[in-house]
Amino acid sequence: MPLPPPTGPLLWSPRMGVGNARLDDDHKLLIELLNQLSQPIPEAEAPLLVQSILNALVDYASFHFAREEAALAAVDYPYLAAHKAAHRLVAEQAQAHLATFQADPDSLSLDQLAAFVRGWLVEHIQGEDRAFSAYLSGHPEADAAIDAVPLLGGLGPEDDDPLDDPLEKVASG
Repeated sequence: MPLPPPTGPLLWSPRMGVGNARLDDDHKLLIELLNQLSQPIPEAEAPLLVQSILNALVDYASFHFAREEAALAAVDYPYLAAHKAAHRLVAEQAQAHLATFQADPDSLSLDQLAAFVRGWLVEHIQGEDRAFSAYLSGHPEADAAIDAVPLLGGLGPEDDDPLDDPLEKVASG
């Protein structure tokens, strides 16, 4: 018998837009990954599928954070340090959830995992990310900075700490 979905899917809305199509696309993809947790999952496959979804969420969030921070740096966003701190906090929380799940898949329910990701996405996009939308609108240098961030780090084998500052590595690499 499949495990029931924890909640309904989160739907993208234009009011979630942040003034940059590339970052909006990132947010849409993160929502799609979250919604994978909202689908019925066959019980026998649950640990492997949930692990895969969590890995994808953590990896893509790291990539997205690097892109977002690069864009904000390119437009001299005055609250970049605070935004980076918010990213670091959620990355640490996501890593903790992932480690807990890896240690004991039965220790976290799909409801708990989906609620964490959903809460972060909604609060972060509609709160912190919307705050910078005016800074990005009409600034092609933001798009260039976003495009310069390599997919999933791509920074070499020395990049083993997902919480290291990805912009610092891009700038020095």
